[in-house]
Amino acid sequence: MPEIAELEQRAKELVASIREWCRSQKELWRQVPNLALEANGRQGFCRYYERAYESGYWAIQISRVDDNYTVYVDLATGELVDPYYQKELAKDVAILRCALNLQEFDAANLIKELRSKVDFPERRNLCRLNREWRARLRREYGIERFYRRKCK
Repeated sequence: MPEIAELEQRAKELVASIREWCRSQKELWRQVPNLALEANGRQGFCRYYERAYESGYWAIQISRVDDNYTVYVDLATGELVDPYYQKELAKDVAILRCALNLQEFDAANLIKELRSKVDFPERRNLCRLNREWRARLRREYGIERFYRRKCK
């Protein structure tokens, strides 16, 4: 039977592995804001998508406690951060709570999902308006194919 100290060490190693896996997907995470903008408005509007292209963060859905998220992915770096203090790392316990649903940290899977939404045809009468809307937001937020956080 493992001792508590051994289990705690395994938990820390798991959290470190999840953080490293997210960081290793940096180039994929950087594609999310652009794809989220392209996907938004095709089948309705989604706040998660807006957060991605407006501020460069993706909420890990499984981290939701009550009405608050406890883990965001910084889409510029792949780092797991605190939703309220994005300059701080997400708490280990918050990441550990998400460990049974690791697909939430899979940037390739998210990109696949977003691309399927981008491929959804827009209603003919909204197509031009949405193109103009997206172009305005691209200029406003500096959205490119690969996201980079702008220094303020």
